[in-house]
Parts: sequence; structure tokens; C-alpha cells
Amino acid sequence: MSKLALIVLGWVVLGMNAQGASFDCGKASTKVEHLICDNPEISKLDEELAWQYIEISKTPSINKSILQTEQKSWLKLRNQCGEAGEESTHSSDIECVRIMYESRLAGLHVGQYKMTSGKGYSVCEAYKRTVSKLGKLPGALSCPDKYLDKTAGISRPAWRPIPFDFNLYLKLMTVSAAHSTGMADYDPFHAEKPFDPSKHPQFVKIQREIAAKAHYQMAVAELDTNRDGKTEIVLRLEQTRANECNWHGLFFVNRELTDLDETPYFTTLPERTMNTYGYPVTGLTDVVLYGEKIYFFQGDYREFFFIEDSLGGRLPICSFEYVKGYKK
Repeated sequence: MSKLALIVLGWVVLGMNAQGASFDCGKASTKVEHLICDNPEISKLDEELAWQYIEISKTPSINKSILQTEQKSWLKLRNQCGEAGEESTHSSDIECVRIMYESRLAGLHVGQYKMTSGKGYSVCEAYKRTVSKLGKLPGALSCPDKYLDKTAGISRPAWRPIPFDFNLYLKLMTVSAAHSTGMADYDPFHAEKPFDPSKHPQFVKIQREIAAKAHYQMAVAELDTNRDGKTEIVLRLEQTRANECNWHGLFFVNRELTDLDETPYFTTLPERTMNTYGYPVTGLTDVVLYGEKIYFFQGDYREFFFIEDSLGGRLPICSFEYVKGYKK
């Protein structure tokens, strides 16, 4: 008999006494529940996660609201294992569940966000005050960009929704594919051998399937990002996810909304400078307004940057990092 996190953790979320709680595998009703009950390795991971969750919930001054929210989000993602339809197999479902548990266990610990650089920048200090109020956290936030909207003084651009354009999406992914295969300096406009999607039907097929399943949405905004008096068209590619944490990718596109913007942008990050046309190279995931300036947001849940654009290039002005046990 296995103690399921779905039950144990659910009781914790409801504020009930979870001590001694167990799950009757004879009453398992979902595919994931059956997988957990039938696989000794997964059952052990499930019990370990239940124990670790309860222990962390006992930590003084832990932000229990975020602990519960993050766990609910994780459960939604975990329960998607096995929902891939015909592409799903028993072994792939088990592997999916195992990876979900291992990643959650690796990330479930007490820590806080630390501003590692950028002291004195008003937008950074404002965001620091927001994340500092969160107190001790049960791991890095899965959606750190959500707290941008909770920061005083930060606002959003006027995004205008546009119909999803697969041909434009394919061009964006073409650049992404080039960079993911090590072509860090790939220039889609001046490459000697530009990547031609028509010669790679499998790539096109895969991207079409990904786009269909991801339910992407597109929106654009006109922003003078480098403060030269001329606006650029920034396209936001958004994917709504099951855990309510939407994914964003930013791209610079032409005014006809048919291709990437050929205007060169230079991004300087720690130890590297790149010619960039958007998310495939830089990881730009969000853009905000603070005062009269525009700032980009980049990075993952463990470390992220605020980036300021200017005629001299795009530079990170401050960074935040999730640190286990951080107290200051």
C-alpha cells in the first residue's frame, strides 16, 4: 500500500491533520494513481515527497500559501503524464511520472531570492521589495514573472492580439533550431547557407504538431526599446499551461508581421555578446514599463535578469538568484 502525495498533500493544503494518512490503492481512479501504486520505485518517490512536503510545511515562517500554490501547479503537470493519447506508452508514462517526482524533490527546499547585482536601480529595488515580502520559500518560484504585476510602479505594454501565423512561427523556430544546434552567430538574413524549412519536411511536421498542441497565442506591441526615437515591433508568443504559469517568448518582427526584424540587436550577458533577434538567442521572456523606461525580463525560475536596452546594446542591470537557506 502506497501513501499518495495526492491525498497526503491535499490534506495539508486543506489544513487537515495528515499524520498517518495513507491511500488505498484499491481505490485508485486515475491513470497516474495506478502508475504510482503499481510501480515500487514511483511509490517510494511518492512517499518521500509526501514526507518532505510535510516537513517543509512545519518550517517556521515558511510561506505556506506559495507552498500550496506551487504544489497544486506541480500536481496539474504531473497528472498530464499519460495524456499524450496514441503517442503515450506505459514505459513513457512511468518515465514521465518519475521525472516529475525527481524534479519536484530536487526543487523542494527552503530558500529565498537574493539580488546578486544591480543595487541602486529603482526597478530592481522595487522588485526586490516584492520578492522580499514573500519570505522563506519552498523552492524557486515556477512563475517569477507573475510577481512583476505585484510590484508598485511596474506596468505592461499595450499588447494587441493577432491571429496565430504558422509561417511566421516557423521562421521564429528556424532561428531557434539554428542556435540550439550550436550556431550561436547564425544570422537568418545574411547566412551563406540559410536554413530552408521546405527542405526539412520532418522539422516542419514536428513544429506544426507542437504548435497545435501548445495552443500558442500571438500579440504585438510598438516599443522604442533602444530609445532612438523609432519604435520596434515586439511580438509575444504565449502558451497557456496546465499549471497556470504561462510561457512567453519575445521576438522582434517586421511591421508587416511576416518575418523577423533585420535590425541588429546586440545583447551582452555574462561572458558572451550575441547578435539577437529575440527569444531563440537571448531567452527574453517578458517586457515591462517602469517610469519612462522599458525593461526586459530574462531567465528561468532560479536566476533571472532585468535588462535595459540602449543604443549601446542590451545590458543586464541587475540579477536575482534563488539561494537555499538565504537569510539576508
